[in-house]
Amino acid sequence: MVNAIPDFTRFDAHVADAIGEPCAAALRAAQAAIDAKFDAGEGDQVKRLFNASNLVRTPLGDEDFMYAVADGPAMLDQYGQKAELCSALATLPAKPSADQRIANLAGLISQHYGDGFAGQCFYDTTCIANATATGKGGLGTATNARSWRWQKCSELAYLQSAPSKSSLRSSRLTFAALLAQCDAAFGAGTSTAMLLRNKKFNTEYGGPDPRKSTLPVAAATSIFYLDFSDDPWAEASVTEPLGPASLRLDYCMTTCAGCGHCGAGVPENLTRCDKAADAFVQTVLDNVR
Repeated sequence: MVNAIPDFTRFDAHVADAIGEPCAAALRAAQAAIDAKFDAGEGDQVKRLFNASNLVRTPLGDEDFMYAVADGPAMLDQYGQKAELCSALATLPAKPSADQRIANLAGLISQHYGDGFAGQCFYDTTCIANATATGKGGLGTATNARSWRWQKCSELAYLQSAPSKSSLRSSRLTFAALLAQCDAAFGAGTSTAMLLRNKKFNTEYGGPDPRKSTLPVAAATSIFYLDFSDDPWAEASVTEPLGPASLRLDYCMTTCAGCGHCGAGVPENLTRCDKAADAFVQTVLDNVR
């Protein structure tokens, strides 16, 4: 990732493309069923079904919950496990009810991540705001849970709002709602300062094109960029080798069904990019001896 994108709507669009339309349509339908329950005043019951009772009647509990139930399925694709996601969604009957869709998604998340996923501190703005709090789930205490959220809210952004097309998450997750999470977690004015720092960060480091860095040092050189076809974070990377050749800014995309973030899900026989990266590093080392 080289481009710190404030409103990262391409995240969902990439996941939708990677998992394919039948799977994406089933996931959208599950999220729509959840939205309808919230619209009908039944959101608290849905939260409890996902073991997220800690988000009942908290200031940003609805948005926190929607983030959790969108992030869980998206990370299955991100980490090379889209087959598990799509297989679980495919177990629904031909014409599932809204309750069946919601229960199916809750079961998938619980089966893969454990019962405490949606209720963990990482998806609880109130918990993140309290650095001494403890929370359920794999990320445990607020101190551990808040590190990535702080990076996003302080400078890097990558806030994943619902895109107008191909959205796999609730329409409640607007950019404004995600900025409000930052302010609630880390103090009023955090989001405004973040947008300014984000712009400065991308200006200094070049955003999608590291050659355009404005830092008072030599241009970026001797970098090999590795991306993977199913990984939504590829949308924040470069997309091709960057010239001139003297800068040695090379690039390789590994493509397969299940090729995820940092190589998760890549079959052992797909070694082209690994070999190219090894050769690249050797060439760089040879030139500095």
